[in-house]
Amino acid sequence: MKNLYFIFFLSIGIVTSQPIRYIDSLFSPVQTHTNRAYASAPELNSPYTGESFTHNTDLKMHIFQPAGDTASQRPVLICTHGGGFVSGNKEHDDMMTFCRIFASKGYVTATIQYRLGMNVLSSVSGERAVYRGLQDGRAAIRFIKSISSELKIDTNKIFFLGSSAGAFIGLHNVFMNKTSERPSSSFAINNFPPTTDNGPDLGSYDAIASSYQYGAHPKALIALWGALKDTVLIEQSDSSTAILLIHGTSDAIVPFEVGSPFGIPSFPPTYGSSPIKKRLINFNFKNESYFVLGTGHEFYGVVNGMWSPAPNAYWDTVVNKATTFLYKYIDIPTSVEDNTVVQNFSLLQNFPNPFNSSTVIRYKLRVSSVVRLKVFDVLGREIITLVDEVKEAGTNLVILDTRNTILDTFTSGVYFYQLHAGEYVETKKMVYLK
Repeated sequence: MKNLYFIFFLSIGIVTSQPIRYIDSLFSPVQTHTNRAYASAPELNSPYTGESFTHNTDLKMHIFQPAGDTASQRPVLICTHGGGFVSGNKEHDDMMTFCRIFASKGYVTATIQYRLGMNVLSSVSGERAVYRGLQDGRAAIRFIKSISSELKIDTNKIFFLGSSAGAFIGLHNVFMNKTSERPSSSFAINNFPPTTDNGPDLGSYDAIASSYQYGAHPKALIALWGALKDTVLIEQSDSSTAILLIHGTSDAIVPFEVGSPFGIPSFPPTYGSSPIKKRLINFNFKNESYFVLGTGHEFYGVVNGMWSPAPNAYWDTVVNKATTFLYKYIDIPTSVEDNTVVQNFSLLQNFPNPFNSSTVIRYKLRVSSVVRLKVFDVLGREIITLVDEVKEAGTNLVILDTRNTILDTFTSGVYFYQLHAGEYVETKKMVYLK
């Protein structure tokens, strides 16, 4: 009888402890398109001689897909490199690695090239560079939607990730979306006597690849060390996109607070992740953040997007936070999914359970609370702290990945996870099958 029970229990583990799509790496990532042109646009000549001197160029992207995947409605992650709008390319190590990692999880991914070039001594030229990037980012999203059948994607699940200048592009796309918000520098400039700022009207937000008649706003945005022209751009009507802000508090390139990029006085002040976060909270927008005290620009181990010499300890944390954040907005129908208004505090059963590589733990908060979520063994010894911070009201989740935690050194067996949210305490049991 005991043997039969053991076989039955083991069979349950084999069935229910399968890896989780969009969280675990299930596929081999394959670069299915190299230098796929998504738009054509006038780019500034190099070396820079002025805003009027351009040549037409094709804007291109690399596209990755999960090999052997049969799903017909897949989410997309578009990755956008840094470089201060004067350098950089879609082959940056971090962007290519993000693409491969998330393609292995079941996403379609792309890393895009956008137009570069500006006069670093001119605030007008700087604003025009950001605006051109915004146009290119929007064109990339609309292009991806236009080939949704080819790529087998769900056009309602377009996600955008940007580093530095790429984060400027993503943030301005989300929050600079009214004609009245267009910067004056994006219109025609005809100074007399002529200056290098003189240039043509850059056109509307969707002037590039205008034939693609699709919306250009992503469902969620991950902004790595980015900033906005001004937080007044964030209005109540901009609430449709969820935002994850990641930034080092001692960033000298893109200020975490308010300041000029690169510390160059000719650039107007920009509003970094800290004031953006405050504005998002004021409007009760869907947002999360990962701010690391004392760290600088690109703190996960790159210099201008290239490994220096390799990812550091922050890289896995950033990838895990991005994975968890995006998973919330894929709207996967499961028995534990609940999008209704949260009325009470509760801790949900982890899924899958039993598990052998990773599991998702969801918990509900009636109000914003200080949350502590910990794992204990059967003797009551604390194994790991999963959450220890203030969390917003609503349904939250955390991914317990045994491969990146001390649990990897533990044996199979029963463990307990406990939620503390203010005065609320609840504990549940889970089974780990190594």
